[in-house]
Amino acid sequence: MTIPSTASLGFLPRSDGSASFSQGRTSVIASVNGPMEVRIRDELPQEAYIEVIVRPAIGVTGTREKYLESRLLSALKPIILRSNHPRTLIQIVVQVVQSAGSEDNAITTLLLLAPSLNAAVLALLDAGVPLKSVLSATTVAFLKGSGKLIVEPELEDLKKAASKHVLAFTSAGLLGFVESEGEFEYEDFERVVEAGRNVCSAGREGDDNDTKMDTGGQGVGELMRKVVREKVEKDLRWRA
Repeated sequence: MTIPSTASLGFLPRSDGSASFSQGRTSVIASVNGPMEVRIRDELPQEAYIEVIVRPAIGVTGTREKYLESRLLSALKPIILRSNHPRTLIQIVVQVVQSAGSEDNAITTLLLLAPSLNAAVLALLDAGVPLKSVLSATTVAFLKGSGKLIVEPELEDLKKAASKHVLAFTSAGLLGFVESEGEFEYEDFERVVEAGRNVCSAGREGDDNDTKMDTGGQGVGELMRKVVREKVEKDLRWRA
């Protein structure tokens, strides 16, 4: 049974912004602090310094967490208006709460990447950090034999897939980030991108016949838009 994606905002009182995002059996929490004072060695005269920290559910930080930090930084840094807060630090911390275990470290990393990116973007929005655009991310698996695409695949689906892709799209539907693994043809990748854009779009309607999209009847983009809208409505109730 597929577990629908869920998200929430603003539940950590000691951070400027926070969010949780669960996708399948993977769940993460992200917090944002800043703009705040930065260490002298990291100070940038014309823009904010962005720091991303990933903490595992169990144990100490390892190679996987460092890799996730670098990929998250490469996706988040371009969308933050860093020039608005020069000589400051914006710190993003992602805490893994639960992840589907696998002997294949690469598969586990892919399962964590999209939820971590979604949680970080929501936390940035909750903190009021100025952004150029909003990203929403999903994972797509391609089964070479049948040509089937599986959006937001489970661990078992990824093990059988010929290629796996993590895609993030802006609110305008533009591809803002991609991480791929495995063998695939260009035509297959075009289908993967279209499937990812469909589920990340805030206005998604229906599913492709050859694509399995298990998001509880709601796309990732629509889910993120919904939780942000509900948070804004809650914060502005005092005006009524």
